[in-house]
Amino acid sequence: MRELPPSPATVLFGAGTEAAAARTLRELGAERVLLVALAHHRAGADRVAAALGDAAVGVFTLSGPQVPGATVDAAVETARQAGADWVVAHGGGSAIGVAKAVALHLPVALGALPTTYAGSERTDIWGVTRDGEKQTGRDERVRPRLVVYDPDLTASLDRDVTLASLANALAHAIGALCAVEATAGARDAAGRSLAPLVSAIRALAADPADTAAREEATWAAALAAVALDGASMGLHHKLAHVLGGTWGTGHGPTHAALLPYTLASEAPPAVITQLRRAWLTPDPPAFLYDLWREVGLPTSLRAVGLPAGQEAAVVARLLERPYATARPHTPEALVALVAAGWLDRRPSIQARHTALPGGSGVHLALPCTVWGPERPRVVVLGLHGRGASADRFLGDLQRALGPTTDVRIVAPQAAGGSWYPAGFQAPLEANRDGMESALDVLDALFADTVTRVPAERIVVVGFSQGACLMLTWLSATAHGPREIVAFTGAPTALPDATFGAASGARVHLGCSVADPHVPLQAVERAAHDLRVAGATVGLTVEPGDGHRIHPADAAALRAAVERARNGGIEVQHGFGNTFATEALPGALPRDQNSPREAPYSLYAEQLTGVGFTAHRAESLRTWVYRLRPPMPTQAYTPREHERFVGTFEAGVPSPQILRFRPQQIPGVSTTFLDGLVTFAGAGDPGSRSGAAFHLYAANTDMERTAFSDVDGDLVVVPQEGRLRVRTELGVLVAGPGEILVIPRGLRFAVALPDGTARGWVAESYAGAFRLPERGVVGTDGMADERHFRAPVAAYADEQHPYTLVVKQGGRLFETVAQHGPFDVVAWHGRLAPYVYDLACFNSLGSVSFDHADPSILTVLTVPGDGRGPNALDVAVFRGRIDPTRHTFRPPFFHRNAAVELNGVIGSPAGSSWEPGTFTWTPALLPHGVTASTHDRAVEAGDTPEVIPDESLWIQFESAYPMRVMPWMLVAPERDLDYLGGFSGYRPPRL
Repeated sequence: MRELPPSPATVLFGAGTEAAAARTLRELGAERVLLVALAHHRAGADRVAAALGDAAVGVFTLSGPQVPGATVDAAVETARQAGADWVVAHGGGSAIGVAKAVALHLPVALGALPTTYAGSERTDIWGVTRDGEKQTGRDERVRPRLVVYDPDLTASLDRDVTLASLANALAHAIGALCAVEATAGARDAAGRSLAPLVSAIRALAADPADTAAREEATWAAALAAVALDGASMGLHHKLAHVLGGTWGTGHGPTHAALLPYTLASEAPPAVITQLRRAWLTPDPPAFLYDLWREVGLPTSLRAVGLPAGQEAAVVARLLERPYATARPHTPEALVALVAAGWLDRRPSIQARHTALPGGSGVHLALPCTVWGPERPRVVVLGLHGRGASADRFLGDLQRALGPTTDVRIVAPQAAGGSWYPAGFQAPLEANRDGMESALDVLDALFADTVTRVPAERIVVVGFSQGACLMLTWLSATAHGPREIVAFTGAPTALPDATFGAASGARVHLGCSVADPHVPLQAVERAAHDLRVAGATVGLTVEPGDGHRIHPADAAALRAAVERARNGGIEVQHGFGNTFATEALPGALPRDQNSPREAPYSLYAEQLTGVGFTAHRAESLRTWVYRLRPPMPTQAYTPREHERFVGTFEAGVPSPQILRFRPQQIPGVSTTFLDGLVTFAGAGDPGSRSGAAFHLYAANTDMERTAFSDVDGDLVVVPQEGRLRVRTELGVLVAGPGEILVIPRGLRFAVALPDGTARGWVAESYAGAFRLPERGVVGTDGMADERHFRAPVAAYADEQHPYTLVVKQGGRLFETVAQHGPFDVVAWHGRLAPYVYDLACFNSLGSVSFDHADPSILTVLTVPGDGRGPNALDVAVFRGRIDPTRHTFRPPFFHRNAAVELNGVIGSPAGSSWEPGTFTWTPALLPHGVTASTHDRAVEAGDTPEVIPDESLWIQFESAYPMRVMPWMLVAPERDLDYLGGFSGYRPPRL
C-alpha cells in the first residue's frame, strides 16, 4: 500500500476499502448518518447506507456541479430534520462541498468517500456560490474526520472527467508550491505528487480502465489534497473561483485550462526548477499546455465557456477582494493573462511577446510571439490558422522542427484568432479589412526580419488560414522570400495576381485529398500558378480528410530550415568523406567510374589532389560526370594582376610588427578575383613548398568567369559580406563567421549577395588542409567533421563563352571556353570544397593555470616536415569562458617560430578592435599586449573571464619565413601609430 502523510483524520486507502466505511463510521461513534451524492451517481451512497442499516438516515442527492446556495439550504434542512450526527459524501468535489456547507450550519461530523481526484476531502476549505459569486473560506468544522480512498470508486469516471479532475489535483500541488504561505509538509506532499500525477494523466488518457494507473492517480491526488490543505491560495484558485462562480465554468476543466497560464505567470524560479526536474522538461508551462493538447484537456478559457470580451470584467471581479500572490501583478498584466488564456496562446517561459515592427489595422495591437536565440542562423515566420493562436502554432512548429539552438520562430497574432472573417474563396470584399491588415503585418514582419538575417535564411510557414494568407501575400509584396511552406492552404485571388514574389523561391504545398476546408483543386491550381511565376514547387497530397500538419509537411519544413541554414542551398555534411551526389536520378554510375558510355551520355573526368600512388588515407580524388568535356579550345594567355602573386622575390623580410585598419571597398567595379591582393608569402608553388596570405575586397559578381588555383589549396575567411560560390561540384554560401575551403585546381566563381565583401585568404602550396590530430585532447573538442558542409551536384547548361582563369607558378593565365564549366551533373569522391561555421568550434584550454597556446584552437592544418611547426594553420579565437587562476590571462609575451596574421571578424560594442582590422607578426619577434591591457589583466584578479560571442578572431600561422609585399608597407590602411601602445609599461617592484 502507498504511504500517505500522517493525518488527524482516519484515512483508509486501497481497492475495496469502501466496504469498510460503514464499520469504521460505527467505530468512530456515528449513529445517524446522512449520505450525500450526485443524483446520477447515487449507487455508491446506497451501498454505504445499506451497510449502515439503521444508522443511515437517508441519501441527499444534488443534480449539478459546484455548490449552489439553494442546494446547500436544502441539504441543511434535510440533515436537520433527520437529526444527523454525521454527513458523509460519496462523490466528487460537489458532493463533498455540499456536505461541508452543512457542517457550517449544523454540529455534524463529516466523512468523505471521494470518487474523483478533487482533493476537498482533506481540507478545511469550503465554498458556496450565491447570486453569481463564489464565497470561500476556511473552518475546522468542515474538515472530514473519515476519508476513504478506494481507487475502485473512480473506475466509472469517464475519460474527460478523470483527466479534468487530475488536472485539478495538479493545480492544488502547484498552488501549494507557489503559495505565499505553506507548511513544510504541504510543500513536500506537493513535490511528491508532481511526477505521479502527470504519469497517471498519460496512462488514463490512453486507457481509462487501467487499474494500476487508477491507484497511482488516487494516491497522487491524496498527496495533492494534503498540499492544498496546508497552503494559502493564490492567483490560480482565485481566478478559478471567479470564473466558476460568475460565469459558471466547470470546476475541473477551468482548473485545467488556467493552470499552464497561471504557472507561467505565478511560479517563482525555484518552483520552475523543481518542475523541470519532476517532468524532465526545460519549459514546464509549455510542457503542461502540450500535454493538455495531447490528452484532450481544454487549453483555453474560450473552451470552458468564458464569453468573448470579458477579460476586463474577470479582472475587476478578481480584484474586488485581496488575495495572496507569489508575484505582484498589475491590472493590465492580469487582463493580458486572461486574454492570452481566451485566445489559446500557449504559455512558455522560453518565449517572449514583442510589439509588431510596423503594420496597421486590426491585427497591430496584439504582440507577436518570439522564441529562440538573439542571434539566430535561421528565422521562421509562422502564421497560425483560423481560431488558433501565435503561441499554439509556435509550439506546433517547435515539435515539427525538433530540438534546435540556431532557429528563431516569430509568430504574429491575429485579432480574435482569425486573419479575416470569411473563407479564402469568399469574395474579396468580405475579407478586405482583415486581409489588408494581415498582409501589411506580414510585410512589415518580413521587412524587419530581413534587416537581421538575409532573405535566404528566412522560412515563411503557415497553416490553414495562415497558409492561405501567406500564399496570397506572394502577389502583394515587393519582398523576395526564398522558402515558403504551406500546410493546407491556397491563395485568395487578388486583382492582377501574379505571384511575383514567388519567382526563384522554393514552395511546399501540402494537403489531404479530401480536406473539408481547402479543396484539393485549389491547392493544385496554386501549384500550377506558382510554377508559372518561377517558383520551384513541391506538392504532397495525403489520403483521407485530415485538416492538420502531415508528416510530409513537417519533413518539408525541416528541409527548408536546413537549406536556410546553408544559405538557401542543399549541402551534405562531413570532412574527408567519400561523398556521392547526383542532380539527376541515375546520373552517377553505380558499378564503375568510367563506363564506356556514362548515364545520360555524360563525360566522366577524374580530379586528383595528390599523386595516383599516395597512401589510401591521404588520397584525394573525385570523379565527375559533366555535360561536356572540360577541355578549352583556345590557348591560355597571361592575365595581368600585379598584386596577386605567387612569387615573393619582391617581398620585404621585415622584422616589424604591423597593424592594418579594415580594407576599403573599391570605388570601381571589382570582382573577388580582381580584388585579391597578396599580403605576404614564402616558398615556391612550383616545388609544392610554401604558403601565402592574401586579402580581398570586392563589389561585383564574377559573371561568366571562373577561377582555379592550381598552385595551392585556399581557405577563404569572409569578414564582411557573404560569398555565394559556384564550384564545379555545386554551390556553397559562406558569410562572416564561416570559412570556405577550396581544393587546388577546382574551378569556382564568386557572387556577392550583399553587394560588397572583404576578408582574408590563406593559400597552401605544401598540401591540402586537414583536421589537426587531437592527441591527448581525446576524441572530442575542436572542429568536428560533421559540421563541415560540402555541396551537392547542381549543374547549369550554359552555352555561351566563359573566361577561365588559372593561377599557376604564381601567375595568372586565361582562356575562353564556349560553354560554362559548372556543368557537373553527378560526382563522387573525397576531393571537395567545404564551408565551416566557426561557431561550431569547441574551444579548449586550461582550467587550472597558465594560458594555453593557440595551437589548441586550430581548426585546419597543413602539416610540415614533422620536425617542427606546421606549414600552415588556421586557428579561431571565439566566444568562450576562461576560468584559469593565478594566470596572466591575455596571450603572454612570446616569440613564435612562425609568422602570424590575426584578423578581427567581429568585436563586442566598445572594443578598440574594429572588425576588419588585422595584425602581422614575423617569426621569432617578440609580441604581446599593450601596456594598458597588461595592467588591466594584472589587476583583474581570478574572476573567470567571459569572452562574448560577438568577439571572433581568425589566425593564419605558418612556419615559412614570409616576406611582406612592398605595396602593403605603404598601404593607406597601415596603422603607423600601432607601436605607440607598447610603451609605458610600469617598472618592476625591485
